[in-house]
Amino acid sequence: MRDWPRYAEALDMRLAGVSVQHVGDVLGVTEQRASQMIHVAGRRLAHRVFGTPRHTWRWSEDRGCWLRRE
Repeated sequence: MRDWPRYAEALDMRLAGVSVQHVGDVLGVTEQRASQMIHVAGRRLAHRVFGTPRHTWRWSEDRGCWLRRE
């Protein structure tokens, strides 16, 4: 279960011009994790505000991996 208020806080800080490293320091996570949180929060916001489609995935027998359905 995700802590959505923290994700929103991370996105708010980043949109305010705070560096990803500083976002991570404030939230107590690594820079990489802060970047992931910002990315997920941005996708969720875009879906709610603009109605952008969520990605659906399908298994590719040819490649033997999951591919995003466009």
